[in-house]
Amino acid sequence: MTAHNGQHSVIFNATATDYRRAGALGPFLDLMAGNVNNKDKFIAQIQVEIKSIKMNQERWLENMLYELKMQERFDAGEDSERNRTILKLITRAQQRGADHTAVIADLADFYDISKAEAQRYYDQAQLTNSH
Repeated sequence: MTAHNGQHSVIFNATATDYRRAGALGPFLDLMAGNVNNKDKFIAQIQVEIKSIKMNQERWLENMLYELKMQERFDAGEDSERNRTILKLITRAQQRGADHTAVIADLADFYDISKAEAQRYYDQAQLTNSH
């Protein structure tokens, strides 16, 4: 990903615990998982760059704005996926003859939403399925 100032960002999912096939990237993935190895040259360079960003107010602010935008995009995608999942769940429950009241109660309980919000999802699914 390239920022407007030409700075490049690389995004990794560092949730794995086995980096045998990661090669030289292993220490970096460890760093992303919170396991810092300052003896690794590359990691030491990253730590210097992080300190540099934190010391430079303009770069720090730019980085924070970037992080916020990325989080907003992630949240929007997550909400969209959640909506699709809920609507599919309602549709399948209806196809199997599930009781309306039970579907609303289960949605509210499972997704930790109010019954009114669950009803809105149910109504939306009804509209979508009637077309």
